[in-house]
Amino acid sequence: MIAKNHILFGIQNRKKDAQFTDNGLDDLIDAVCKIMYRNAGYVGMNVMENPKGFVYYISDDASVLLKTNIFGQETLEEEEFPDFAYLLYLYDVGKHPQYLAAIEKRPDIFIKLRTE
Repeated sequence: MIAKNHILFGIQNRKKDAQFTDNGLDDLIDAVCKIMYRNAGYVGMNVMENPKGFVYYISDDASVLLKTNIFGQETLEEEEFPDFAYLLYLYDVGKHPQYLAAIEKRPDIFIKLRTE
């Protein structure tokens, strides 16, 4: 179930070719956690693996989801945004405005793609 009031951000890799690496993802997880912790009192992330083959990371309070933009071997999770290797979803933004504020302080990393 998708929560009301969520925002999708894209995160490009250095080459801007929507390809990800395990090292790049690990570095990104560290960066996101630092941004969220410093600026929003963030509570941490859990690592989960989806049975369909991609790994994603979600905050302990289920309001932040970070995952690769790959579904299977050749399909993008968010096909309308093929230039983004990583995706960050913020759910229940009204309940956690501090998370949005922390992300919006870093437009050099996070690019708002969609609000629903």
